[in-house]
Amino acid sequence: MTSAAVLQVASTPLKVKDMKATTSFYVGFTAIVLGFMAVLQKGGLLGNGSAPTTICTGCNGYGRRICHLCKGSGTISWEGKLKRTDVCPSCLGNLVKKCSDCGGYRMRTDDPPFLQQLAELKASRT
Repeated sequence: MTSAAVLQVASTPLKVKDMKATTSFYVGFTAIVLGFMAVLQKGGLLGNGSAPTTICTGCNGYGRRICHLCKGSGTISWEGKLKRTDVCPSCLGNLVKKCSDCGGYRMRTDDPPFLQQLAELKASRT
């Protein structure tokens, strides 16, 4: 390239229209990524990278609690014109939910006492 060609390229004005489109794309993309990360972190799928150092008082380190809506039965009964029994919408019939205090971080490897009692009860029925 000659010096005249370099001078011509250097003196060409930037197209502001192209820069606005590129900048708005990056701003929008960054907003979407940060929003997605916030949703994942609130849902407990994206942790802060460190494990808790103390045992949770809500679940005693098991990471799970008895469902507060069905009280561990897996079903709820309600009455309109007729009495109905449906699967619990909170735990979906699983009897337990992830602990909201510790985010479900499990420090103990054994099952919680209420699940052990439930397993014994099911075994005695069969």
